[in-house]
Amino acid sequence: MENSFFAIEDVVSEMGLSKSTIQRRVKNYANKTFNQMLREYRLEQAKHLLEQKSGTISEIAFAVGFNSVSYFSYSFKNYFGYSPTDLDH
Repeated sequence: MENSFFAIEDVVSEMGLSKSTIQRRVKNYANKTFNQMLREYRLEQAKHLLEQKSGTISEIAFAVGFNSVSYFSYSFKNYFGYSPTDLDH
């Protein structure tokens, strides 16, 4: 999960399916793009880690695969409606 470079191409090579097949299946299953699903999974994991006080916001952002704390905070707020600092008390 901490690999910020993980992408659909990694799934393609592991599963032996085409990129378009994986994208179509993810869209049919989750009604989201692969990247949306991956980002939301990472954000959900980050929220859990923040609630457990498992590290600083920066440590958790990097641990779940974001390589920019500012983008992590922006994405977190857009997804949950509140800032990660609201859980860091």
